[in-house]
Amino acid sequence: RTPHTLTEPEAVMAELARVRAEGYAVIDQEVEIGLRSIAVPLVTARRVIVAAVNLGLPVRSEPIEELAARYLPALQTVSSRMQEILR
Repeated sequence: RTPHTLTEPEAVMAELARVRAEGYAVIDQEVEIGLRSIAVPLVTARRVIVAAVNLGLPVRSEPIEELAARYLPALQTVSSRMQEILR
């Protein structure tokens, strides 16, 4: 845990709702100071989430607001291609 880690139940539930609605998760130094991450689910052909495809990068590399625009399409492509393997 870091000072940025969500710990209040209401905040955690709100973030989970956002992740479900938008289909991806972003964390900003919640696991380690200086680390940001964006992830998408890895879903089987039967629509079961079995893992996540994740990209971690240093905080200083770019603003958090730009992570989804820059990396989400590629992560979704990888996830989609891996879904074909998980039949």
